[in-house]
Amino acid sequence: MIRVKTHFAAVVLICALLMPLAVCAADSSVYYFTGRVSFFDGIKVVADGKEYRVIDKCIYRKHTKQNNAYFEDKAGPNEVRGGDSVVLHVNGNVVDKIIIEEWKR
Repeated sequence: MIRVKTHFAAVVLICALLMPLAVCAADSSVYYFTGRVSFFDGIKVVADGKEYRVIDKCIYRKHTKQNNAYFEDKAGPNEVRGGDSVVLHVNGNVVDKIIIEEWKR
């Protein structure tokens, strides 16, 4: 009986030690993806053949060019169109920021 309890406690301890590593590994895949939008509906975006899910609180920005200077302004989901050049901030497997490169239109 004691061996079973000790074995169970060891398994629980190992799981407790490995859980933060699994959570950190899932959060560590943050990158930017540049591409052209072929489909966007507010829930998912397809850019250069890759499909990503968009979170509800996604941040939308647009880069504009005025007099050879680049500016970043607020944007909304209704400004993302097919054919737009975008930069997607991918966190794990979801997009939490979309930057529309309006100056490339």
